[in-house]
Amino acid sequence: MHRVLIVGASTREVNALAFRLGSLGFQTAVSSNDAAAALRMAFSGTPDAIVLDIAPGNGYRNLFAFMENVCQLPTIVLGSDSEEELVWYLEQGAADYIVKPVSPAHLSARLRALLRRTPGDQMAWLRHVGDLEVDLDRHEVRRRGHVVPLTPTEFRILRVLAERPGAICTNRMILEQVWGEEFADCTHYLRLYVGYLRKKLEEDPRHPRLLVTEWGVGYRLIQDSWSPPAESGPARAASA
Repeated sequence: MHRVLIVGASTREVNALAFRLGSLGFQTAVSSNDAAAALRMAFSGTPDAIVLDIAPGNGYRNLFAFMENVCQLPTIVLGSDSEEELVWYLEQGAADYIVKPVSPAHLSARLRALLRRTPGDQMAWLRHVGDLEVDLDRHEVRRRGHVVPLTPTEFRILRVLAERPGAICTNRMILEQVWGEEFADCTHYLRLYVGYLRKKLEEDPRHPRLLVTEWGVGYRLIQDSWSPPAESGPARAASA
């Protein structure tokens, strides 16, 4: 059973959420938004993930940054529909950001998706998206066993998305990791290459189902499941 720590200012709300997640199969613990209290719960309860229920303001940003640096646990942030807040938390390392109000069933599904991709060495695993297999070890994409030819730039973009399956990757994050910090504002480059990827990966590039746009924020790779590689051994790295 996965263990989840829920952190927030409202005792009533975090306890209610903990009860509902408990009924959905999680072992839960709760903490106030006091950094020391949250840290004690994180180390004593050894959770697999943290759910942080935030309000706007630097206080929660400081708490998130502190927990992220000290605990290094995947965190789902529950917040407002502020694009600025969403982008800040994702770029600072949040595993996902969900706009409130969120149903327990929705949060449960996001948590299970997150926890499916966190165990072990992600870089050595295969990623399955629809009928595609993204091999982060061999730097290959295969459809029904046949390699789909991608350029190095196309694969680097796909790799950034595949390393965070199901989560939003901001435009800035992708641009900085693929092209470098000096290209962080060149969103037209990203739109162009995402178009190239969709032509190669989507059944209908005009109506993408795998590589979806989060308007004004970035992109998300819709996940199915993780599966371990068929063979163990040293990575067979190729130039990306």
